[in-house]
Amino acid sequence: MPPEPNQDFMKKIIATLLLASFALLIVPNSPQGTVRAQSNSQNYRRKMAAPLQRVESGQVTTSNVWYERNAPEPFVQVLIQTYSSDTTAARQAVTAAGGTVWNKYYSINGFDAWLPVSKLAQIADNPGVERLTPNYPAEKSESLLETVTGVAAKRLLSATTNQYSGPDGTGVGIAILDSGVMASNKGFNDAAGVSRVKAQADFVKLNSALRTFQSSNSWFLQGMAGADFSWLYSGAISSAGVNFLFKNTASNADKYGHGTFVAGIAAGRLKSTTGGADFTGIAPNANIISVKVLDDNGVGQVTDVIKGIDWVILHKNEYNIHVINLSLGGSSGESYQTDPLCRAARRAVAEGITVVVSAGNYGKDAFGREIYGTITSPGNEPSVITVGSVNTFQTVSRLDDRVNTFSSRGPTRSFYLNSTGAKVYDNLIKPDLVAPGNKIVSAESLSSNLLTENPILDILDFDTAAPVMQMSGTSVSAPVVSGTVALMIQKNPGLTPPLVKAMLQYTAQQIPAANLSQQGAGLLNASGALNLADVLRTDVSTAAENGTIAVGDSMLAAGKSMPSGSDTINGETVKWGKYIIAGGNHVLGKNALFTKYQGFYNPRILWVKNSVTKDGVAAPNGRLISVNVASGDFLADRKSLTSGDQLSSRMTGGQGLLLSDGVMLADGLLLSDGVMLADGVMLADGVMLADGLLLSDGVMLADGVMLADNLQGASIGSQNHLLGE
Repeated sequence: MPPEPNQDFMKKIIATLLLASFALLIVPNSPQGTVRAQSNSQNYRRKMAAPLQRVESGQVTTSNVWYERNAPEPFVQVLIQTYSSDTTAARQAVTAAGGTVWNKYYSINGFDAWLPVSKLAQIADNPGVERLTPNYPAEKSESLLETVTGVAAKRLLSATTNQYSGPDGTGVGIAILDSGVMASNKGFNDAAGVSRVKAQADFVKLNSALRTFQSSNSWFLQGMAGADFSWLYSGAISSAGVNFLFKNTASNADKYGHGTFVAGIAAGRLKSTTGGADFTGIAPNANIISVKVLDDNGVGQVTDVIKGIDWVILHKNEYNIHVINLSLGGSSGESYQTDPLCRAARRAVAEGITVVVSAGNYGKDAFGREIYGTITSPGNEPSVITVGSVNTFQTVSRLDDRVNTFSSRGPTRSFYLNSTGAKVYDNLIKPDLVAPGNKIVSAESLSSNLLTENPILDILDFDTAAPVMQMSGTSVSAPVVSGTVALMIQKNPGLTPPLVKAMLQYTAQQIPAANLSQQGAGLLNASGALNLADVLRTDVSTAAENGTIAVGDSMLAAGKSMPSGSDTINGETVKWGKYIIAGGNHVLGKNALFTKYQGFYNPRILWVKNSVTKDGVAAPNGRLISVNVASGDFLADRKSLTSGDQLSSRMTGGQGLLLSDGVMLADGLLLSDGVMLADGVMLADGVMLADGLLLSDGVMLADGVMLADNLQGASIGSQNHLLGE
């Protein structure tokens, strides 16, 4: 880790960059020219994401946020990933080619740069370079919540002390990577009236200044070509606390309003002081760490999000951060294997942080027809928890809950190009589960642009010190799960992120007739997840990190036994689905998943299809799954994905394949490929995959805040006004 930078010196550097741009003009111009560097091999093109290939071959005729065509020399803002964590040689190659390096990263092997289009091929052909990706834009993607999720029955709020008894998230940090959080909203105070917003980092400010420079065009060529400023970012981000470069001291740190709303769902205390209305979040005493990666219009770039993830990883111990919430998403179309945002999220998981991501709001097309294959990035990453949305119809009963029509369906359709140039799709089952996300009330940021644009969302006459508003979308559902994870970690701090995910899936309730690509493993059952957390060992994470726990070792705490497999929520019996989806395509069941340790609970292990890696390289041979776990891969039809309730009944009825010998890694002997879809296969009558569904050049939407799904039953309303995700 680099040494902590001298603050005064760095302030002078920034002041020089921001206020003395004239000094840049004395640097000689970079070489002009449009002749592309030639390579002995055309393999370099496969290293570039498809939009860069089009730019490099002259097919793009208009400028956009990452491609400036009208400059004296056209250039792109590009994220360059390298094979090695040492990016020195690649950065030197970029500066030698007249490019400008801005930031190098911690969570991925790479850096971002502004690079002349004429040099794209030259850099892509560099043997140390693995992948070039555009710096995509990124946008934003009651207490009914406490009651319907089963949390309310787990705790009581004292009328005299204003303190909770039972799980409330105390001490656990939730990082909200979004448009900021309005810390002055009283709903973020603790029982003593002190704000629980412990840090406010801002990764948009510096980029705003750089974009101001960029708009002049000439400065890029005349002043910055060949410069490497990555030391500035690297030193600042690793220093203790929120560095002055990234600190947000504005009275309203969330001018857009999306992040405040999301934070309120995860951890708000929003109970009216005048009685009646209660919109408390899931973990109302958890700490909130606001990481601003979206601007006042809900827009950012993928590099901003990666910077935010970097900062969280490096400061997770300082703020006890166990959860990252990403209610945002985009569609680069790139396989999770090389997508830089997916890789950054995967690194956070490997570092022991549970990453929760919204699935997207693209479950139907412009004609209101259901479409599949619309999960956004980084929801297509196997290691994260991808959350879809359900409509509770504002009742405490769970029997009428249905998957919202707008909620994005799987399977994931991100892809890579093989050696022949053909697309190879990831085809992983997503979402992982679903949670309430329709007409949810949560914290409002004063004078927010989101509310100005959509005044219908305002909820009047609640509490002027803790204003609230109403929204829908998968970005609303994700923080419901993030708050639940905080409660689980409070109860059992030894849970690893993959174990948390498996517990949430195993205890989920099946939504009748909803298939795996609509609901994943089912509807969030926070009560069941907490009951399961209560019986497991509290040292699993440290044992996995130290290598002192082996596949098949007991995971039950002393004197504990597995819960019954059902919960009573608001007088209704909620049965667990009792299956999980491991690695995006392996359906597994039976209590042995939790009475015994499974190899894929190590957060550094990624098991997808027949590939098992540890810290990004092939894992050594060894046992992956213990005995008496059941495989249900073959129970899922390859033509139309099995309904969750049917799969659950078949698994619990003993129709899963019992793995009496466990599963070994040796010689690639793993389970079958799991649930897959052939390209273009119809999932059901008239239901087609939405192949090629992309947002504008990979724009990431603040995971689409929807107005609502209005109607009950199968004919849910056709409103599709997208505000985020």
